[in-house]
Amino acid sequence: MSGSFFTHCLALLSDVQPITGVLVAFAIGYLAIGFPTHVRAGGSARDVWGTAAGLCAAALYAFLITSVVPPAAHHHPQPTTISSSAH
Repeated sequence: MSGSFFTHCLALLSDVQPITGVLVAFAIGYLAIGFPTHVRAGGSARDVWGTAAGLCAAALYAFLITSVVPPAAHHHPQPTTISSSAH
């Protein structure tokens, strides 16, 4: 079951533009850590810890996308050549 989940995640990663993926990862990290921190410790803590979490999430995503998905797979399809064989 986890193998198919991992496969679906890789398929999703290969369909997302790298910059968009990094921005989404930052936003998710910021919101997941920043808002609970804001409730417990205030706005300045939200800015510090939310930004730190967002940067870590974005860096992790950037590392994952550069190490798992080959560069040729990123929106640069190789041209296919059709060779005809003469009989």
